[in-house]
Amino acid sequence: MKIRKESVLTIRSQKEKIWRPLLSKILIFTLVVLWSFAGWPQIFGFPPEIQETHAAVAYSSSSTTVAASTGADVTVTLPTHAANDILLLQVVVRDQDDTLTVSGWTQLATADGATARSWWYYLRATSSSETNPLVDKSTATGDTYALVTRYTGAVTSGNPFEAQQTSCPAGADPFVLTGITTLTDGALVIASINEIDNFWASATYTPATSPASLTSNVFLESAIGSDGATISGSAIKTTAGATGNISIDPNKAPDEPCGIVLSLKPPTTVTIGPGGSEPSNATIAPGASITDLDNFTLKTDIGSDTMTGATVTLAPAEAFNNIAQVDITNTSNTAQCTAITNPASNTVTFSSCSLGITTSETTYKIRITPKAHADMPAIPGASYDTTGTVTSITTTNSQTGSDTGSATIKVDNGSPGNSTDNGGTTGNAQVTINYTTPADADLHSVVVLQDTSAVTDNPVEGTTYTVGNTIGTATVACVDTTVSVSTADSCTDTDVVNDTAYHYEIFVKDSNGNYATGVVPTSSPFTPTAATPTFTLKDYRWYVDNDATNPTDAWGDPDLAENAAIAAIPADNDPPNSTQELRLRVNFTVNTAALSATSQQFKIQFKAGTDSDCTTGSWTDIGASATWEFATSTVTDGVAITASLAESEIAGQYAKSNPTTTNTNSATVGQEIEYDFHIIGTNITDATQYSFRIIESDDTVFDAYTTCPTLRTEPGMANFMRHGNFFTPDTAVEAGLFWTE
Repeated sequence: MKIRKESVLTIRSQKEKIWRPLLSKILIFTLVVLWSFAGWPQIFGFPPEIQETHAAVAYSSSSTTVAASTGADVTVTLPTHAANDILLLQVVVRDQDDTLTVSGWTQLATADGATARSWWYYLRATSSSETNPLVDKSTATGDTYALVTRYTGAVTSGNPFEAQQTSCPAGADPFVLTGITTLTDGALVIASINEIDNFWASATYTPATSPASLTSNVFLESAIGSDGATISGSAIKTTAGATGNISIDPNKAPDEPCGIVLSLKPPTTVTIGPGGSEPSNATIAPGASITDLDNFTLKTDIGSDTMTGATVTLAPAEAFNNIAQVDITNTSNTAQCTAITNPASNTVTFSSCSLGITTSETTYKIRITPKAHADMPAIPGASYDTTGTVTSITTTNSQTGSDTGSATIKVDNGSPGNSTDNGGTTGNAQVTINYTTPADADLHSVVVLQDTSAVTDNPVEGTTYTVGNTIGTATVACVDTTVSVSTADSCTDTDVVNDTAYHYEIFVKDSNGNYATGVVPTSSPFTPTAATPTFTLKDYRWYVDNDATNPTDAWGDPDLAENAAIAAIPADNDPPNSTQELRLRVNFTVNTAALSATSQQFKIQFKAGTDSDCTTGSWTDIGASATWEFATSTVTDGVAITASLAESEIAGQYAKSNPTTTNTNSATVGQEIEYDFHIIGTNITDATQYSFRIIESDDTVFDAYTTCPTLRTEPGMANFMRHGNFFTPDTAVEAGLFWTE
């Protein structure tokens, strides 16, 4: 079947006629809804202004009928209500002789018209089952009319009405009630009116200033007796101030209106804020003074309140272990709550506060005091990057907001790292302890403890020690304050006795007074020993004996010089025979350690042969019955001498015994001490070379012999040949011409 084009166009035209008006209506509806919610622009008071969230006070409901009588008391049936609702009772009696009693209710005002009297009472409900109020008249005459209106969201303590004004204007249409001045932003303005007429049709309320109008809440009449009416209207006044007189248009001139204009306060809300800038982050030591941790602010949107309690939450876990006290103060550091000492957890509850809160934002502080070292957990302890905020407060009114920020205060009770590469060395009456400091940035010093048994005592945290202090049975051996991180270092303990074993333990200290757990150096205990000096025979010279402490005539003619041996040729060297006494002056250098006075004895030895090395060959002590003996003289053995050799620095002794007497004088390392040995070769072999050396009395050979004193004895007749030369028995060779006097 064919469809004509004209028919299709007709159908399309009909659809357009249907949808175009519908779309226009949808668009207009959407714009009106958006206008209503936006509240702007207002045209003739519409749409009503959207109130701030804190202005929650509002009319809710009323009695369903007017309680009325022709002279008897009346009981008003309350509307459904809840705790903290405000119930407003309005009563009018066609009589001015009555007084009223309403048990449990608070009278707000009374007003007299020409022939009637009006009353207003209120009750803050404590539950949802308040008793219906009995309006108890003092007389049994006069028609009575009563009504209760219910308001929700008002302030929950004190008189909820902050302003009120009664008036009984002349009956006119419209008539005017005297206005009020509200004190709080968001207050609910209420106009409550009693009338002795029941022929009203409706009522509109128009304040001269603001709000733009009041919404009619209730309009109830009663035909009992000579008639009566109870009406009211209300609206939020966004900004505190004057309402101006309120014009009420009942669409009919009233007989005798009397009314009250009231201002019902909205609830106070306390706002908790983060306090703007927080205190500076810091690290504090145990025992430090009180320190700011957090700032927070408090304010009310309206009215005032008091913070009577608060909860402060600390972090991280276990942070409370290092804290002795938590305070809440104002910015002048005046306490606003009773301080909490030694908190047992990170949740710190203040139950005794008296902190006033007003509409002026005020800053308060959380402050912490760390525990003293003695009260902190034992080594190794712990450090906490502590934060703290107010997480709840106790006030009369509700709260909003939160304390979201905090400083980070490190309460440092953590032990620093131990030293590494720990060891030690011993010396004469001293022990040196070696260590490498840890990498801790807050490194302060190193303390070394010493004991004659294993160290079991630890330094007391927070205590500064000096050498010689005692800790239990241990003694502070070293305090090293010139330390750098990760650096090899050492200290020397000189308060030791040689040949005694000493135990050590090394403790690192940080700048906050915390000590490391301690480490025992490798090879502890250490036993110091006396360092033994060693010697080097340096110089010598041969002298002729003069039976005196100090010889004056060097051997030979001319005199032999220092370090010159007595030779057989030339004959002027005067090689000795078995009857000649010699004085051998020697000096030796003190090596390794100082030579203490009265600490050392020496011996003199000899050997025969052409080997003049003092460190080789077979050596014999000089003494009785030996080839070489000590000479007899009137000089006392061991008497102090006067040094004569050029490089001698310390005068030693005259010696005619093996070993010598102990040294009289001391000598430091590097000094040369001189001795004088008085000898005679009673059993020597003619024309023979002899060498002499000095050793320690325990037969310890000197470290070195720079020279080795040497002489050759006088040739005997058996050594001579006919032509005048002589030969040496030790070499069996012709030695040369020897001429003697």
